[in-house]
Amino acid sequence: MMDNTSTQMSVPEIRDHLSIIADTCLRFQMISLTRQLEAAQALLSENPPIDIAVLGQFKAGKSSFLNNLIGHKVLPAGAIPVTTAITRLQYGSSERAFVRHFNGQTTEIPLADVVRFTSEAQNPGNEKNVAMVDIELPSMQEYAGLRLVDTPGLGSVYQYHQSTSEEWLPSVGTAILAVSFNRPLRLAELLKSKRL
Repeated sequence: MMDNTSTQMSVPEIRDHLSIIADTCLRFQMISLTRQLEAAQALLSENPPIDIAVLGQFKAGKSSFLNNLIGHKVLPAGAIPVTTAITRLQYGSSERAFVRHFNGQTTEIPLADVVRFTSEAQNPGNEKNVAMVDIELPSMQEYAGLRLVDTPGLGSVYQYHQSTSEEWLPSVGTAILAVSFNRPLRLAELLKSKRL
């Protein structure tokens, strides 16, 4: 007879296990797990909202879907690969936007200026070195505790778009895969999305 009881670990036990894994990775130089370990440690220490990423090919309608879902057109959308940086949307008591740069600098910007940092047209090749843009909206109150994430498209002609999305994935709680009706996913893309 199988035992159906599940074993739950306490937060200190999880920290201990992560520490052992981190030490092992350092000892055997397994740098491929660094990003996943950092994400797990951040989740334990910060207790952030659960990230729900919208992934998919470029031009699959990811930004348009999110704009429609939140009832507010804050994300750039268009017929060419548009999104150049990870953009996170969450509940906030007032409309605010923050640009987080790779050098650690964070700047608050007007909501209307988000497109200057997240669109390929106004930030080509991510020349402004944007690591992430965080947007807070009162209209997202029903999604409090969740953070909706717009990602650059997979399969874009811009390789750094795909790299940006793939490197960020260990931080995701769950994901929605957007597929365009006129450009179905090929078998190779389905296999790649399973690996991600």
